[in-house]
Amino acid sequence: MALTPANTNLVQKLYAKQLWKEARDELFFGKFMGTKETDIIQLKTEFKKDKGDQITFGIAMDLTGTGVIGDNELEGNEEALVTYHDNVTIDQIRNAVRVQGRLEEQKASYSIRETAKERLKFWLQETIDQKLFNHMCGVTTETFPATALAPDSSHVVYGGNATSDATIDSADTINMTTLNKAKLKAEMLSPRLKPVKVGGSSYWVVVISPYQAYDLRQDTEWQNAHYYANDRGLTNPIFTGSMGVANGMVIHVHPKIYTTATWGAGSNVEGARGILLGAQAALFGVAGEPTWVEKDFDYANQTGVATGMIFGVKKARFNSLDFGVVAMDTAIDTTP
Repeated sequence: MALTPANTNLVQKLYAKQLWKEARDELFFGKFMGTKETDIIQLKTEFKKDKGDQITFGIAMDLTGTGVIGDNELEGNEEALVTYHDNVTIDQIRNAVRVQGRLEEQKASYSIRETAKERLKFWLQETIDQKLFNHMCGVTTETFPATALAPDSSHVVYGGNATSDATIDSADTINMTTLNKAKLKAEMLSPRLKPVKVGGSSYWVVVISPYQAYDLRQDTEWQNAHYYANDRGLTNPIFTGSMGVANGMVIHVHPKIYTTATWGAGSNVEGARGILLGAQAALFGVAGEPTWVEKDFDYANQTGVATGMIFGVKKARFNSLDFGVVAMDTAIDTTP
């Protein structure tokens, strides 16, 4: 009787595909990700290798002309498109797990391969989310795949009466005034940030630190003004898991928001940088599904499983200005 063994290459391809699908499904930013310019995180999956290993994203600015009226001549009075582009560098990041030996596998009541996939999936999901947070928050210590860009001066607001990170004091915590300042800036900047359209209405996505969320819940205006998304029957993914909705802003909370203990005149004030997001806040380029490699060591006594992925992420910046992010720098109290 002839038996057909499993094709190792097919198994590895299957696991690589499953790993990416499951990791992407569990990304915090997965619900904000899509391939269109109207998505908060614009995804490009087609790999186009340019000099320097970059993926190029383009944008056409809104038309600003007045047009022609009546039977006035339109030919010869056309408006020129204004376009910009931004390049995302791509790089590879990898990780692996290695089983102690065949005896250890014999003892285990679970599948080593499945367990490795689960742990690597979680690592990949956490890594991608962290890179997205670091780039959108402008954490300049982040250098994968390139150094993150700090917020430009026109795309940041401050809590309380602060006018810079150096003037923040412990009283300059987040409240509805901070949120409304960020939204006003998003609406009045040139170019204006583009909100997300849901059911004919415009919404901004806001992500804040759990410490900022604690402060916001103490604000009377927030308590009086906000409505929980599920109470309004809003089913679009941008509302899933939100803290609430106020003045067209969908508030999400996440611990990966940038925090620091070096703001204020004495460089000793604890703070956090919340972010208000519009369309094309970040650019995410993927060169393909993760790799899945299984390897034997020590005369096949040990098994190792490795994964790696080539991708790039960057906060969108067109014409030297942040395009879809307004930062909100506020004081926090980490010992409430």
